Amino acid sequence: KVETNTKHYGDPAGGCESDEQAIQVQGVSGNFCSPKCSGSSCPSDVPDGVTATPQCALRSPTGDSFCALLCTPSTWRGNGANGECGTGACQAIQGVGLCTYTAANLGVTFEFVALPIGTTNLIVVV
Repeated sequence: KVETNTKHYGDPAGGCESDEQAIQVQGVSGNFCSPKCSGSSCPSDVPDGVTATPQCALRSPTGDSFCALLCTPSTWRGNGANGECGTGACQAIQGVGLCTYTAANLGVTFEFVALPIGTTNLIVVV
C-alpha cells in the first residue's frame, strides 16, 4: 500500500507515518494515526486544514503513551466547534473530543478514561 499521508495524525486509509500506528478508541467511531509521546510532547505536524493541537492523551495497558488531536465537539459542525479536525470528524467522549476518520474495525481499541493530569485528560487502555 502506498502511503499518502506526509504528516502525523492522518487517516489510516492513506497509511500512517513510520512512527505511528492506527488507533481506534472504544466508544468513538472512526480511527486515526497516532505517534508515541516523547515525554509529554507530541509531533506538531498535522494534516492540512487541521487546527487542533496534538496532545499526549492515550495510554496503553503497557504504559506506552500516544498522541491524539483533541477537539471541541459540536452539534452544528461535524469536524469540531471551530472546524479544528479539518476533513476528520470530532467524536465526543466524556466531555472532550477526538479527531477521527471513518474506518473499518482495526482490532486495536483503546478504552477512554478521563484522568486529571494538569489540563490534559488521558485515554487509558484497560
